[in-house]
Amino acid sequence: MFDQFLKIINDLHVLGKTYSNKDLVRKILRSLTSEWRSKADAIYESIGNTNVTIEALRGNLKTYESTVLKPSLYKSPGLALKASSSKRVEVSDSDSDDNNPSYNLLEKFQEFLKEELRSRDCKRKGEPIPTCFGCGELGHIKPYCPYRKEKKE
Repeated sequence: MFDQFLKIINDLHVLGKTYSNKDLVRKILRSLTSEWRSKADAIYESIGNTNVTIEALRGNLKTYESTVLKPSLYKSPGLALKASSSKRVEVSDSDSDDNNPSYNLLEKFQEFLKEELRSRDCKRKGEPIPTCFGCGELGHIKPYCPYRKEKKE
């Protein structure tokens, strides 16, 4: 739209007809559709106090379009972690898992939880740390064992 408008203005300038920036901005604002009406009204009011150039108007309208009229086109896709139904995480020996930051984060979080559980259990009033009768590890009991196989339905 702006390229065509500037071509027409340049052709008119060659023929001897010139317009001020204020008049050009008003002509552009008048040509806008109804969805741009609120922005055009705001710019109309600001024209009286300042000199608005065509380049400034173009930037202003592009910003309005990207934020208000079509925000979904310029949004970055949301990121989410994928949930899994299994409670046990399989570890492979490939190097790709070591480079995956979400894998490293998950591994560190699991270690943190184990240490936190052990320290919390030791802080109790002299109670021993529970031992799992399923896998033999300390810190959990058989119904909450992460290595326990799922019941078949």
